[in-house]
Amino acid sequence: MKREYILTEEEKLEKRKKIDQNKLIRTLESLQLLPKDLTPADLADRELLSDAELQDVKFILDAYAASEAVKLPERQGQRAVSFDDLINFAELSVVRVIELCKQLPEFLRLSPPDRVALMKGGALELILLRGVISFDPERARFLDSGDVESAEQDSMEGGDFLKAAGSSGYAFLQLARSLRVNLQCDRATLILLLVVCLFSADRPGLTPEGRDSAEEAQVRYSLVLDRLLRTRLPGQEARKIYPQLLTQLAELRNLEKDFSDLAALTDPRVVRPLMAELLDMQEGHDGKKGGQF
Repeated sequence: MKREYILTEEEKLEKRKKIDQNKLIRTLESLQLLPKDLTPADLADRELLSDAELQDVKFILDAYAASEAVKLPERQGQRAVSFDDLINFAELSVVRVIELCKQLPEFLRLSPPDRVALMKGGALELILLRGVISFDPERARFLDSGDVESAEQDSMEGGDFLKAAGSSGYAFLQLARSLRVNLQCDRATLILLLVVCLFSADRPGLTPEGRDSAEEAQVRYSLVLDRLLRTRLPGQEARKIYPQLLTQLAELRNLEKDFSDLAALTDPRVVRPLMAELLDMQEGHDGKKGGQF
């Protein structure tokens, strides 16, 4: 006689829950969202992503991977001699952020002016966060995961970056170390953090409706980020790291101001049109920012 025949409904339900949990655990492990071979005690100290939350994470990761496939025509190797070079190098990063945004339902539901306000208001912060994701400390270079075959034209050496960015470049590397080492951020965590940063409701130019929609989206993805940390890390550690991670967004804004000051001193005549438009640059002898996006 099959064992199922003598199980009560409660026992059948409990068995189904265990099967579903084991399936979820295997999926999380395959996506590297959960360490493999955790003991039952280790698993009990984690709050695993729900199926719906897991789908949200997979959607964001897939959208980010798809954005990395976007290329720029006639892109040449990047030797950063000045900050102008850094801005032009960042054009590919901006194009990929735009491609990511175009895949997010919450972004597409915004009015066109509100979309522009989010992009322009957070442009440098998003570029810097993408830099944290793409920086390879072992080879000391910036390179997206999908650009390995085109590394010669799509990478920037860390030494060139520091020469062009100066003290702000060193501050960036400190931020990257804090996120990736001290706070143990993996790729999935950083990508979700980037989406949380995107939907900052205090960007200049947002309409009241845009602010409400951005805040709602930010809260939603912040909760998913929190649960991802509770999946990857033991409970007490995750609860400690989550507020520290959000604090890094404030540090990111301080760093953004430094890079914004450097951008204000660049010559808009040598900056690519998209970057000049995004950073409100206009041609002039003083190189100050101006104009509208």
